[in-house]
Amino acid sequence: MRFNKYVNATANVFAQNRFYKFIVLCLIGLLISQQVILADAYKNRTVVLVPPNIKDKVSVSGSYMDTNYLSAIGFYVAGLMYNYVPSTVVAQYSTLSNLFSSENYDANSKKLLSLAAQYKENDVASNFQITGVSILKDPDLLVIKGEVSRFVASEKIDSKSITINIRYINDNGLFKIQTIEEK
Repeated sequence: MRFNKYVNATANVFAQNRFYKFIVLCLIGLLISQQVILADAYKNRTVVLVPPNIKDKVSVSGSYMDTNYLSAIGFYVAGLMYNYVPSTVVAQYSTLSNLFSSENYDANSKKLLSLAAQYKENDVASNFQITGVSILKDPDLLVIKGEVSRFVASEKIDSKSITINIRYINDNGLFKIQTIEEK
C-alpha cells in the first residue's frame, strides 16, 4: 500500500515538473517576443521638436516638414537668439545650443554660452520683431527678417534691421541647425 502512495506521489511530482517547464517556456517565449517588439520600436522611433505658440496645423514625417512647422521653428529660434534679458540669456542660449546638429554642437555651444555670459555680465537685453520668414528648400534654409533693438541697463543703445539665415537638416523628422548667420 505504501508503494502505491509513493508511485502516485512520484507521478504527481513529474506532472508538476512538466507543468512548471511549460510555464517557464511560455515566459521565455513572451520575453523574447517583447524584446523583438522593443527593438522594432526603438528602430522606428521618431522625435519631433514642437516649438511653443503653434497656431496653425503642422505636420512632420520622415523627411518632410511643412511650411507652418518651419516658420514656427524659425520664430522659436529667432526668439531664443534675440529676445532675452540678462536673467534669461544663459538658459535661452543653452536651449538654442541643444538645437544644433552633433557636428556643429561643440563650436556653436561654446560660442553661444560665452556670448550669454558677456550679455549677462554687461546687463544687455535685446528685443527682436520679426517682419518676415522665407523658407528655401533647395539648400534647406530659413531666412528670417526683422528688427533687433539692444538695451544696456534699460537704455536703448541701437536698433537695426537684420536678416538671419538658418541652415538646417531634417534628421528623420528632427529639426537640427547646422549654421546661423546674421546679415
